[in-house]
Amino acid sequence: MSYSLSDVLSQTGTQYSPLLVIEGLGITVARIWLRDTFGVWSPRHRKIVIAKGLSAVQERCVLAHELEHAIGGDTGCEVGPRRLGQERRADIEAARKLVAISDLGAV
Repeated sequence: MSYSLSDVLSQTGTQYSPLLVIEGLGITVARIWLRDTFGVWSPRHRKIVIAKGLSAVQERCVLAHELEHAIGGDTGCEVGPRRLGQERRADIEAARKLVAISDLGAV
């Protein structure tokens, strides 16, 4: 199934499946042992690499974060303030999709 960016932006909360969106966008996911990070986006290979052994919740969060790097067109080569901005944006956008505002309001 193919996903458009509007499909990606319309999903939130428990309905949001970053893995389905990633697959729909034709991005490959590889699970390998990683020593110092949970995940990496490689635009050159159109691949997200995530650490083996993550819990289901951790994996969903890492995939959502790395997907935001892909959607944002991040190259993965930035340093300094620009990289920090990319990380912050990926965190914020992933959180907005993982936690529906209605669920947050209910808490």
